[in-house]
Amino acid sequence: MPDGTKFTAGETLQLDTERMFVLAVTGNLVTVKRAWDGTTLATHTGAEVYAERLLTVVRASFGSAAATHGQGDPGQIAAIRGLIKSYAVGEAVVQLTKEPSAWAVTQGSGAAAVARIGAGLPDLRDQAMTAFGRTARTRVV
Repeated sequence: MPDGTKFTAGETLQLDTERMFVLAVTGNLVTVKRAWDGTTLATHTGAEVYAERLLTVVRASFGSAAATHGQGDPGQIAAIRGLIKSYAVGEAVVQLTKEPSAWAVTQGSGAAAVARIGAGLPDLRDQAMTAFGRTARTRVV
């Protein structure tokens, strides 16, 4: 049975000599643009699907030691959730926006002054902490 979770929109697949660009994945339906990257449209029967995926590996992160690994050894991917990514981008945008203006928190002057930079960030921060933050821990001594 086909499994749509194995494909992602924006990646390139190859069947035999034809490459296809994945436009969308809906359930187990994968919509592709065929004859991608200058390849020729072809008929496929029982062809194995090849998906070229590149990963950047950071070794010895989070206090671990760099170790030797063989081809085919299992690994883990740290996936950043959408809410956390949005929060990190929001913090970065506020940081970059505030620095040139000497950390001003208002826009405009006088009666027209309005605080806008990062106004929604506290709510996003709270959502991220509620969803993924660590709860209080206790230890036995």
